[in-house]
Amino acid sequence: MMKRLIAAVIALVLIFSLTACQSAVPKKDPAEVVASVEKEFMEANADKLPALMDLDGETLEAMYGIKPDWVNAYVCKFPMMNVHATEIFIASVKDGCMEDVKKAIEARKEALDATWSMYLPAQYELVQKSETLEKDGFILFAVTEQMDSIKAIFEKATK
Repeated sequence: MMKRLIAAVIALVLIFSLTACQSAVPKKDPAEVVASVEKEFMEANADKLPALMDLDGETLEAMYGIKPDWVNAYVCKFPMMNVHATEIFIASVKDGCMEDVKKAIEARKEALDATWSMYLPAQYELVQKSETLEKDGFILFAVTEQMDSIKAIFEKATK
């Protein structure tokens, strides 16, 4: 009888401790993570970036082939003038959609390559050095001279 009581108490302690551990790690709000990466990057590099504008869902789908319903939250910064290749795409991707988003980004990169390969060599070099990072359901595609900055900010925000 005493062994059963001790076993029951141990089981209850384990259940409560496991539940406490799970609730102790708050889930990141996708919109807050995306917004924080954008804000920190834009503030840290404001004097080094060309004028950028945000793409709405319709334009995002037309330019990138990414359907807005594939993402929980996103920011896509696009140059206001067509003499800059700088682009930043940050998103929290819905479960089951990451492969679609990655394919769309790869197609966008190929389109940028085709455009810039015959136009402004310095901008073409940026396109060639563009990077895509994926971490814990978040994705970053960046064409920028400040690649180290955005990568560090993305890594920190998605820890």
